[in-house]
Amino acid sequence: FYLGNYPETLKDFLRSVDMFDSLGDKSGQADVYNELGVFYSQQEDYETCLKYYKKAEELGKSNNLTKALAISLSNQGQLHFKLGEYDKCYPYMSEALAIKRSRSDSVGMGYELKRLASYYFIKKQHKSSVKYLDESSAIRRKIKDKHGLAVNEVTLAEMYQERGLINEAINGYHN
Repeated sequence: FYLGNYPETLKDFLRSVDMFDSLGDKSGQADVYNELGVFYSQQEDYETCLKYYKKAEELGKSNNLTKALAISLSNQGQLHFKLGEYDKCYPYMSEALAIKRSRSDSVGMGYELKRLASYYFIKKQHKSSVKYLDESSAIRRKIKDKHGLAVNEVTLAEMYQERGLINEAINGYHN
């Protein structure tokens, strides 16, 4: 769908769901439902997007598919954050992080901790924001995720800049 052929992409997604259903592959179905959610989010059809994230969540919960469940919860948290529904996003992000911790999903934890840092920043809870960002950076350093570390450094610099701490922001942009 990144090439812009949305009608054909949608057909392919729906064929995939049917195929996974006929095989009894609930994990495959949940993965495609999460992708369909992303597909509709990209088109700013948030109602349909949420419908597919919820389908993935239901399959994840009823079939103990922790990876698909964590992705669905994280996606729902990101959607609510994007829509400015900050009080709605936190429970999804928090539960997604707990699942990612239980799975020892270092990559997923790095992302979710960064998202929670952004949540706390928006809520003006700066100490918590920095704490979560530092934890994300520690994980990303450990797994040698240079891109994730760069994102975290820019995020930290932007947080300082937003608060008027210009020297700290400049140091963050130079790291």
